[in-house]
Amino acid sequence: SLSPVKTSIDQAVAAGLLVTELLLDAERYGISEDGRCSLSIGLEEVEGERIRISIGDEGPGLPEDLELGALTSYGLPIAHELARKQLNGTLELSAGPGLRCVLTFPSVIRQRV
Repeated sequence: SLSPVKTSIDQAVAAGLLVTELLLDAERYGISEDGRCSLSIGLEEVEGERIRISIGDEGPGLPEDLELGALTSYGLPIAHELARKQLNGTLELSAGPGLRCVLTFPSVIRQRV
């Protein structure tokens, strides 16, 4: 489900880049055993102070022994750093069936003078 949120233009651009990377990875690697690619996307404001974006797929998920720092061919290390450094947020990954990525960052609105 998608809910309206308010954010700064800087956050919107950084979040847009990150979400694009996560969606591309989900499309590329999130294909289920029957050949389908089913994605779920969520956007919500949490406690009026944080924005949460979630993306999930029904693919095989990530290997259990995965270390983000060791990856060189995936966009996940870049997405993780973008979440941390540009958005002052977190990117959490959870295996399910499939993979679920949850980006959470503070809602900062800059007032123009």
